[in-house]
Amino acid sequence: MFTAQPIALGRELTDLRAVVEWQDNLRQSIYASSPALAPLTLDSAVLDLLRRSAPPKLAWQVFDASAAATRVYALLEKAICELVEEYVLQISRLYPQYENLKESLRINHRVGVGHILSRWAPSKTLYSNLSEDIIAAGLTDGLRGSTYQLLSDAFLTDSDNYRSEVISRIFGRLGLNGAFDRAVKIADARPFCEKIESAGDTPASYLNRLVSERNEASHGSLGNVSSARQLIEYADFVEILVTCLATLLRTDVLNTGLATGAAREVAQAVKKYSGRIYGSRASIQTELRPGQVYLGGRGLIYELSIEELRIGPNPQASIATDIGTEFGMKLSRDLPEGSGLFTWI
Repeated sequence: MFTAQPIALGRELTDLRAVVEWQDNLRQSIYASSPALAPLTLDSAVLDLLRRSAPPKLAWQVFDASAAATRVYALLEKAICELVEEYVLQISRLYPQYENLKESLRINHRVGVGHILSRWAPSKTLYSNLSEDIIAAGLTDGLRGSTYQLLSDAFLTDSDNYRSEVISRIFGRLGLNGAFDRAVKIADARPFCEKIESAGDTPASYLNRLVSERNEASHGSLGNVSSARQLIEYADFVEILVTCLATLLRTDVLNTGLATGAAREVAQAVKKYSGRIYGSRASIQTELRPGQVYLGGRGLIYELSIEELRIGPNPQASIATDIGTEFGMKLSRDLPEGSGLFTWI
């Protein structure tokens, strides 16, 4: 849950980093003042051919920086839209009756649907990819007491670029207030954020720089040509940000599931040892096996799997638990002591 989006984004950004680094290495090698300074070892004949056909160095750098900044930002927007889409799908399932949704969520959905309908036309508008009946279906079905599906576009009506305040506004409509500031304080984000803060930026100003460079590139007035290293770090930041936003959404959905009875605690990691090993206690009667995927955590919730089970010193292929059964388990992710392991009913 909320893992597919960060994984897909990570793959895209890995490819982008490889392209940026390759282009930069090739450019530096072509324009190096001596072979000893070139990142790539090239045959002299090949190097002469490349030098004769290569574009001007600055024009090449401008193109690469423009393309990379534009692509990184586009992937950020896409990932956020996909996270919102999954969130409204999960919440619609957890609250089969529309009237049981949080009032603020119903209001924001209704306002968003109205906003889209007021600007809709069959063609040549922002929302022409949606039919009128699809736009209104979630609202009308919900009000009638029928099975409904919230419209994710209703929460994505901002026309502004996805700077920190816009991201917080989008997630605020879902009921997660201060999402950007909360996301960058998650432990997964802290090493990178501390690095940029030591250089005089904040996470919000750093994102603003990416957005500004993307806008300048789109309008042909690039005032700053970012280095390959800077472009790669923009990609790193976006991947971290989306991963942490996904963690907030996953946590909210699980908490909702626990409150509605759709999820339950399977076990508790009572004592933490080194190597992601936990002395644990079962919370329900169930069967545990290595390879099973659960949600787990304390405060923040992550998707993880059991890698190994033990009773005393002996590895187990499976454990049939009663309430209170004690056992050891190794998890695929490090969690705080006292974390719960959860599953859907």
